[in-house]
Amino acid sequence: MSIVDDLARDLRDATDTRMLHIAWDALTLTVAATDALTWQDGIEPTAALGAAMAASAGRDLLPLPQEGTHPQLPATVDTALTGELARLLDELRPRLDRAGRAADHPDQVYALHACADRTAEAAACLRTMPVPG
Repeated sequence: MSIVDDLARDLRDATDTRMLHIAWDALTLTVAATDALTWQDGIEPTAALGAAMAASAGRDLLPLPQEGTHPQLPATVDTALTGELARLLDELRPRLDRAGRAADHPDQVYALHACADRTAEAAACLRTMPVPG
C-alpha cells in the first residue's frame, strides 16, 4: 500500500477534524511530488507547476494540524503517484465543501469552499502532468 492509499483509507471514516488533517497532508504531498517530478522527462512542467500552486494555495486556507505525524514522499517518486494523488484530492473535494456548508463562521465557510476549489484545480493539473507517449 502506498502513502496515498493509507490517507484514502483513513479518509473514509474520518471526522471533519481528521479530514482537514488528511487534506493538509494530501496537499503537502502534492506540492512535494510535483516539485520532484516537474523537470523529469515525460512530465508537462506547466501542469506540474499549476498543481503545486493550486495545492499550496488550498493548503494555506486550512488550519495547521495540531497533532500527529505527516507522511513523507517515498524515496523514488514516479508518475503513478500523480494519478493516486488526483483520486485522493477528488475524494477530498466534496468533504471540504460539506465542511464549508456546516461551518459557523463566514471565514471558515469561505476558506473551506475555496480550499475545495483549489483541491479540484490541483487534481485536474495532476491528471495532465504525464505527457502521453
